[in-house]
Amino acid sequence: MTFVFEVLTFFALCVYSYFSYKQWQSMQGQKVVMQGQLDQMTKAALQTDELINEARKSAEAARLSAETSRLQAKGTEAAIVQFDLGIDESGIKFIAENRGHVIAEDVTATIVITRRTWPGKKLVSGPVKLIIGPGPLPKFEYPDQLNRRNMPIPGVTKQSDWDAILNGEQFVTAEWAASYGNGFGDTVEIPRKCQSVIMLASVKTKNMTYGGWSGLCACDEFDAAFTQALKSKKEAEAKLLQEEKR
Repeated sequence: MTFVFEVLTFFALCVYSYFSYKQWQSMQGQKVVMQGQLDQMTKAALQTDELINEARKSAEAARLSAETSRLQAKGTEAAIVQFDLGIDESGIKFIAENRGHVIAEDVTATIVITRRTWPGKKLVSGPVKLIIGPGPLPKFEYPDQLNRRNMPIPGVTKQSDWDAILNGEQFVTAEWAASYGNGFGDTVEIPRKCQSVIMLASVKTKNMTYGGWSGLCACDEFDAAFTQALKSKKEAEAKLLQEEKR
């Protein structure tokens, strides 16, 4: 009886071992298949990463190319607005000229004008403030597209006021700043400027015209420039007196 039991046990172990071996073989096969799938997935992921990197490189190259084209066009086509002041007996003119090839956008300027005594620089009138824009400014096509703004000299309502400027007893100061869009997404800022206006009447003799001065100078250079202009005017008046005595 014991022998039979041992034989059956041995037979059961053999059957169990056989099926365990088969199961192990099946698992090994599944492992190989799964490893192959994993390898394929890893390879596909690497290929995807490569495609993404290539797409990024292409996008960056396209961006750089577009930026290069924009900068080239900007260098040759962008709006270039030149601002300046002009003066005559009608007042101060603020001038904006677009010397570029596209429309300047949001052109804006702020001008403040005052009139002061000389010497002493005491305030006579002003400040008078003018704000221009914002608005577009087409490219310069003389004379149609000149954007000029006349700004009256503050407080000059009588001939005696005007004479005070021409005689060198008073002078005018204009402070201004401006900005504009160049048509390529950039805003160009023109830093604040302070300019003094000198207008001195000329001295005329029979044969010559002496002295006189009409122009602009930086505010920090005004004292020297105005002193020189007054000196020239006095020299001209002295020459006129000499001619009259002859």
